[in-house]
Amino acid sequence: MNRDQLSVEGLRLRCQLGTERPDTMMEQDIVVTFTLYTDLSKASRSDTLADTVDLARVVTSVRTYAACTAHELLESLALEIARILLTDFPIHEASVTVRKPGAFPDADAQSVTLTRQRAHFKAPAAPPAPVKEG
Repeated sequence: MNRDQLSVEGLRLRCQLGTERPDTMMEQDIVVTFTLYTDLSKASRSDTLADTVDLARVVTSVRTYAACTAHELLESLALEIARILLTDFPIHEASVTVRKPGAFPDADAQSVTLTRQRAHFKAPAAPPAPVKEG
């Protein structure tokens, strides 16, 4: 399988985020960048949106999620964005960076980057049923 990439860089969002007062669960600005790994062979040949990942739909999903949830940590927000990307869209790996500008007075931003594969979010297979002897 090809390891082609699609990216969205610097998506500006507002979400409920924080752990320490006074910013606990206040709406804050964040910046999200993500790279999606998938096979783009078919889309490269067909030049048809139906053969690729619709980034407009992806951005809408991420924006909607961020607006409707609250997280204490950037890590949990990044993981949930990765979950949405990997379970709702035809990709096999995603790298998600979430930046919080102005988190520290002497730094541009605080950030976290997570990379996950689709298998990370699949439920484990149920154990086999016990065999009755008799």
